[in-house]
Amino acid sequence: MTRMPEAWDYLILTASNERQASAYESQLELRRQSGHLSRVKTTLVVADLDGRRIGSGGSTLQCLLEVLNREARTLEPGALLNGGAERILRRLRILIVHAGGDSRRLPAYGPCGKIFVPVPGESESAHGETLFDRLTPAFLDMPAGRPGEGQLLVTSGDALILFDGSGVEFAKPGLTALGCYAAAEEAALHGVFYTGEDSDIRLYLQKPSLAEQRAMGLLNESDQAILDVGVMNFDAAASAALLRTFPVELDAAGQLAWTPEVRGAMLERGVDLYREICCAMGSETTLAHYLHSARSSGSTWTDEQLTSLYPALREIPFHIQLLPGCAFLHFGSTREIISSGIALGTEDRVIPPGVTCLALNSHVNSAGSLSGAEAWVESCDVRAPFVLEGRNVAAGLNVTAPLTLPRGACIDVLRGTTRSGDSVWFIRCYGVDDEFKKPAAKGGLFCGRPVLKWLESAGLTPEDVWDPAIPASERSLWNARVFPAEAEHDFQRWLWIFHVEKANDEQLSAFAAADRYSAEEVALLADQDAFHARRAELRAAQVRASLGHLFRTKSRFSAADLAATLRRDKDPAGLANEVLTLAYERRCGAGKPRLEHLAPGRILHTLGTAVETIATAAEQCVDTVLPGLSRLLTPEVAEWMRASGFSLADGCAVGDWCGRLKTASFRQMHELILQSSLRSGGRPKNALRPDETIWGRGPARIELGGGWTDTPPYTLEYGGDVANVAVNLNGQPPIHCYCRLIEEPVIRLNSIDGGRRLEITELDELTDYRKPGDRFALSKAALAISGFSHTAGDWPADFTLRQMLAEFGGGLEMTTLVGIPKGSGLGTSSILGAVILAVVNRLMGRALDQRRLFHDVLRLEQALTTGGGWQDQAGGGVGGAKITSTLPGLIPAAHIHYVPSDLLDPKMNGGSTLLYYTGMTRIAKNILEQIVGGYLDRDRSIMQALAEEHLVARQIADALSRKDAPAFGGYVNTAWELQKRLCGTVTNGPIEALLNKVRPYVHGMRISGAGSGGFLLMVCKSPADAAQVRDILEREPLNDRSRFFDFEINHAGLEVTTC
Repeated sequence: MTRMPEAWDYLILTASNERQASAYESQLELRRQSGHLSRVKTTLVVADLDGRRIGSGGSTLQCLLEVLNREARTLEPGALLNGGAERILRRLRILIVHAGGDSRRLPAYGPCGKIFVPVPGESESAHGETLFDRLTPAFLDMPAGRPGEGQLLVTSGDALILFDGSGVEFAKPGLTALGCYAAAEEAALHGVFYTGEDSDIRLYLQKPSLAEQRAMGLLNESDQAILDVGVMNFDAAASAALLRTFPVELDAAGQLAWTPEVRGAMLERGVDLYREICCAMGSETTLAHYLHSARSSGSTWTDEQLTSLYPALREIPFHIQLLPGCAFLHFGSTREIISSGIALGTEDRVIPPGVTCLALNSHVNSAGSLSGAEAWVESCDVRAPFVLEGRNVAAGLNVTAPLTLPRGACIDVLRGTTRSGDSVWFIRCYGVDDEFKKPAAKGGLFCGRPVLKWLESAGLTPEDVWDPAIPASERSLWNARVFPAEAEHDFQRWLWIFHVEKANDEQLSAFAAADRYSAEEVALLADQDAFHARRAELRAAQVRASLGHLFRTKSRFSAADLAATLRRDKDPAGLANEVLTLAYERRCGAGKPRLEHLAPGRILHTLGTAVETIATAAEQCVDTVLPGLSRLLTPEVAEWMRASGFSLADGCAVGDWCGRLKTASFRQMHELILQSSLRSGGRPKNALRPDETIWGRGPARIELGGGWTDTPPYTLEYGGDVANVAVNLNGQPPIHCYCRLIEEPVIRLNSIDGGRRLEITELDELTDYRKPGDRFALSKAALAISGFSHTAGDWPADFTLRQMLAEFGGGLEMTTLVGIPKGSGLGTSSILGAVILAVVNRLMGRALDQRRLFHDVLRLEQALTTGGGWQDQAGGGVGGAKITSTLPGLIPAAHIHYVPSDLLDPKMNGGSTLLYYTGMTRIAKNILEQIVGGYLDRDRSIMQALAEEHLVARQIADALSRKDAPAFGGYVNTAWELQKRLCGTVTNGPIEALLNKVRPYVHGMRISGAGSGGFLLMVCKSPADAAQVRDILEREPLNDRSRFFDFEINHAGLEVTTC
């Protein structure tokens, strides 16, 4: 069974320096705003010490210090040095993605860093896909460690790892690494595990030669070794051991800091996680092995220093989780982005088979074209023929005249500032095989030929391009001033750089006189905001051109994405007009309602939220946010908007218009579901004898998990899964309806619990069921949609209620009784609706199957605009404990799977389950509108929580089937936490205080239904604990209405009898 995802306390990116950290923070903020990081509580970017490279181990330790210092703000001074650090780490889940580096191997993406390099893929957000967006979901899906032992998951952000992590478990103490089998030749370039029994790691080797692998028996029969994939999971004890190995102290401000000795060693030599740390670990490692392995893989630590690290590291338990398969796509160099980009695009089918010219974040207009092979074209605006002859990279180009790039040629253009602060464009031409960090003296290349040879051909000396302070041995393409800066985006005149031997004197003189910069300088002077703004603007154009695709049913394109696109679009009113036109085109006409007709409601709600987001105030005039929108509308769209209630009047305020957009959105959904009846029209006919009475009764239902997956439109588009149980209260079904014929041609409605009576003589009095506060709204609506209205029955237009009743066969008296406090959260309203409809259908002699009844109640809720789902009528209409599932479709068909109710039934569990009325009432409609509105907006936090609701319902059903009380209670807790994530107002201070009071005595508990009041279900640890809870809450009730209700499992469900 699919495991429940768990939230992370921290997601941390490491950065080389503060400048890179600032760029990363802005990208993380974009993703926070759009909801992509909804499962992460806190995101951080941690820069290396003093902007110096301190290695993956040093960065990991620096991240730990940052977290501990943040978490220890409420602790006593010195607590962190006395076991406090480990205690803090035991309650945290921390994910670290190492993303530092200056992109010397990938200069075009220095401004964004390798972690945010664009990658192929179909994006459903305002920003295009990046390596971060593809990489992190798999890491966030990793399972939690052992309960109460904390988790630190350390990964690398320079490659996309493709693997199936569904079988991964971090159930062992210490450090657990992920590994997979790989060819011996590949293993020789990475870390390799020598494993023992029961997942123990005997030795860890860094880059062992083929001979070493054979000699040590590391290879299997297929000549494969177990490769370290770069994902390591530390528990709190292992993390604390690292901090003891590299000692810390308190600084003057009371913060954890490295001792001078450790700090000096980190800055001078760095700490590599795999070399200085992992090589010391393993059940059979020795000091000699550690020294040899670390030294042979490049460690510059002295033997004395390594020896001092060894004892503490050696004691950390080291285990492996072997993956069934794994593949790596590297995006760390210019060559790799071409090959890995093509591989990923082909794998994801975003490029046709055989096509190897990739275009990302780019626009090609009608006059432009792209042709070529093995090429990467990114953030280019192509308005003329662009030919790439192979192995090319082009980034940031405005192609306004025909352009051909020779094979192996790469060019990127980006904004920045000169050394004196003037705005310029940096033009960088280089070769795909150029190694920017390779010294020129050792054959470093520029445009495919040795740098020194290129300079000689250009008539330049080394002194013309290198600072005299740079020693000859350190001179490379990275620090050579060979990239011109231009006042305008003009790169054409520098294309000769690829063929310096063909350059004329004028070109060479221009180059010699140009204001030139090194790649190292460009990395510091590039305008990162402009870098991202260009891509955002091009992405906005792509979004605008793909609105129809982005608003398809299963797309996650959100209101936040539309808001971001409106901000970036040069013509936001034009974009809004296209959105409105799309909604108009997708509306339901005169034909049969279909699922895709839900689209206009989603589009309108999304637009309303997006416009609210970009406006500065609700009172702001729409015309100032979307200038000229009303003039862009076609007459057909304008008339549809007027008829639907959201026309644009002069001076219309944003708050008013967006509110009407959302109201129209819900109204369209209500009307569509009302039209989706399984029953044809016709006129109701009485089937009851004059002296008979129909009696319907039904149980309440207690929701266990999966709520909101039953609610339209989500359930219609994604299906639903809800676990609940039908219950009697205080010995009997609490929901009743009685109906009989009377001679008078009237409808007489009685509410015993409400102490009200109403006699209806006019049709308008029956169809006004949407009137706020109407105690008879359910009864009225049930009769109206069952045929006593012109919309539901095939009546002449001038027929009165008296005439309808005369043809029906008499008047009606209907009496309802509900023995549950109002706002209980036990599904009372919908179950009463189901009982009334079942009675009315028996009255009319209509056959009523389960699917028809459930859907008619759904329609009833839509008629009342309360907008409920199907779980209440399924939960109370069908007896027992069960999980009910539906597939997508406009008329859901419930599939019910019964599960044992032993863990729920007080008669079976010694009274360990308790049902407590909080005395606080709530109305679900406002909560429902927030959650359904969030779904219509495709709010990613809402979408994630809804996806988890499906899982928790299945887990609850599984725990009930296994009769595992602790697991059942734990999943009930999870369901309650999901409710709070979906809508924060489902709880409040008094409820949380109540929950905290009884928490020590329960496996789990939750408020049933929409929350914010009503009934509390408690799954106590034992009958004795249940007695203790009873004693506490009877002595200290929440209020003067709070009390326990006795309950029992109802196995009969909804019953209707005629007597």
